[in-house]
Amino acid sequence: STSMSGNLSVQTVKIQHGVLFLSNLNDRTGVRLHASQIQFYECNKTRQEDPAKVVKEALGKVLVHFYPLAGILRASPRSPSKLLLHCTSDGVSFVEADDDVSLQHLFNNNNMLILPFHCVEKLFDDAFVSTNIINSPLISIQGYYGNANILAYADTTSADLINNALSFATKLVHDAKTKVNEEYIRSVIDLIELRPVPPLPGVKRGIGLLVILNISRIGYNEIYFGWEKAVYGEDSLHTLPRTMSPFISVVDKNSGKVEIAAALCFPASAMQVIEAEILKPKMRSNTPVFSSSL
Repeated sequence: STSMSGNLSVQTVKIQHGVLFLSNLNDRTGVRLHASQIQFYECNKTRQEDPAKVVKEALGKVLVHFYPLAGILRASPRSPSKLLLHCTSDGVSFVEADDDVSLQHLFNNNNMLILPFHCVEKLFDDAFVSTNIINSPLISIQGYYGNANILAYADTTSADLINNALSFATKLVHDAKTKVNEEYIRSVIDLIELRPVPPLPGVKRGIGLLVILNISRIGYNEIYFGWEKAVYGEDSLHTLPRTMSPFISVVDKNSGKVEIAAALCFPASAMQVIEAEILKPKMRSNTPVFSSSL
């Protein structure tokens, strides 16, 4: 394959300059990272424009309105834990590359991604494979600004989880999420102002931490960059060591139905147990499709 890449800064005009103060929610260092995302689009042969040129020009125009995305985060000189967003006209990183790989090489007959996806690393700019977001561009191609994750907790025992139906655990999660309203969020922000942000549970003691997120309905697959609609999208966390993004959105080209693929990386013996459990009649409403790449 042949590739060509270069770090190009998308310059914007009429950018507002100044300094914005981030909220206390950003004091937790564990959430300071670049969230990578992959979007695949089919080639539209009826359009004669260069896709990279179209997206780059559109990005430059959008940044006029969403100017904070063209800024740079820096630590406050008064308190290193506090972040300041310096709005500048430096632009954002934009990398263009050409390759001879098509979507047909990445999917099987069931329209599912063939795992492991070995070439995924080539889709990321080396400058963004880092958890350090200080003094670096905020986005590469596209991203988000102003969003925050509020953690809600549901406490129970392993015995209760085992002895009760699945609806028991579902209700715990539902009730915990329901409590996260505007009043709850403001209370969390005020609490962080009064107390230092503690490290993530288990991290200080060297204990592994498993975090399971389902953001499949957040709508990333509907993001429009100016070049058709995405046929595949992945919310990737390749910037974090020893992490993976298990939820992959796949759009069936024939029916338009959106399906979710769960990519699990375990030893072969463990995968056999997981597959057997999921395929039990009491655990399934629709038969899942397994595509093994052992």
